[in-house]
Amino acid sequence: MRTIILMSAACVAVSSAGCVSAAIASSGRNLSGYERRADVHAALGIPIASGQDAEHVHEDFRFRGKVRDHGSAQGAGMVGAFTLGLSEFVVVPVMLADLPRHLCEIHDVRYFYDEAGQVVRHEEREE
Repeated sequence: MRTIILMSAACVAVSSAGCVSAAIASSGRNLSGYERRADVHAALGIPIASGQDAEHVHEDFRFRGKVRDHGSAQGAGMVGAFTLGLSEFVVVPVMLADLPRHLCEIHDVRYFYDEAGQVVRHEEREE
């Protein structure tokens, strides 16, 4: 009976490892989730600039807030699984301490559209 309880506890620890830190890392605005120009305008508002390069029309947006980071979410999940959830005791407070800084960051993003108004790609611009 004791073995079954220990095995169950180990399974729970492994399956839940990295959940909180992965959830924090994957929270925020998803910049790649837009398909049409109207979707981008509904989410980000009025563009601050627009133009055209050789291939596509583009619009620049500026917003403040956290951007979803898929790479950190996957990394946090793997680290949590490797440490059987013990990394959560360190990673979660660090991520929560960084959260106000991420919420105040200003992001400049440029979206490129084809002739039909479909989003072709986006890039986060550095100043």
